[in-house]
Amino acid sequence: MVLAVLAGALMLPAACTVLEDRTKCECSLTLHFERARPGELYWMMVSDVPGREARYGVLEEGESLLDLELGRGNWNLLCVQSDSPAFLTAGGFSVKEGDAFPQLYAASLALKVFGGEVSDTVRLHKEHAVTYVSLRDLYSTDLSYEIVGSICGMGVDGRPLDGPFRTVLEVSERGLASVNLPRQGDSDALRLEIYSETDSRERSARTLVRSFALGEYILASGFDWSAPDLGDLSMEVNYTRTVVTAFPDEWHKTLDFSLSL
Repeated sequence: MVLAVLAGALMLPAACTVLEDRTKCECSLTLHFERARPGELYWMMVSDVPGREARYGVLEEGESLLDLELGRGNWNLLCVQSDSPAFLTAGGFSVKEGDAFPQLYAASLALKVFGGEVSDTVRLHKEHAVTYVSLRDLYSTDLSYEIVGSICGMGVDGRPLDGPFRTVLEVSERGLASVNLPRQGDSDALRLEIYSETDSRERSARTLVRSFALGEYILASGFDWSAPDLGDLSMEVNYTRTVVTAFPDEWHKTLDFSLSL
């Protein structure tokens, strides 16, 4: 009988005692994901315990449950659906200066994992604003057009991530372009910069011709950068008048605003 009891005890999983470092004890985490669109979902878990490695993974299309064994402590989850998952790093989702910002659907969740089984639901939201720009009388093949700012993505905590942002507009012959802008929070740093390009046998030169404070105009229009799902923008820019319009779609209502420059 004694041998039977000992054998049963040896088969039990190891448990933490009050004398052990409880951060090394693992807990069960189950997450249910609600996608914003079809496709793969990339996730990352970052712990506040020093030295603990981040966890990464992918949920294939059709999968909605994630089961993990995690060490005790506070964890931040960041999950994204994007055409450019390579932008997901330990610091969050971010683009390098000069890169175009992709369409991004994402969610961030702070998890307290301290015992037993933990479960939660993760809902992804639209984290980019598709911005349609009409340059009209400002368009010229001798000019280049760039949008610059101070937010380059989304942190693992879900907040706008500080960093240099610069993307070149691909402008059509009709003076039209579109660009994805990351969630800005209360930042008004976005600017449209227009440069003249000259090229000779001796050297190439680049001169700033005009700069427009797009961030200020967008905030003044009432556009809501804090909405759970970001709306889209339609913007007309010329030398005498700037119009910022958030047109009606499933994400946002209509707003109109104009400023004389």
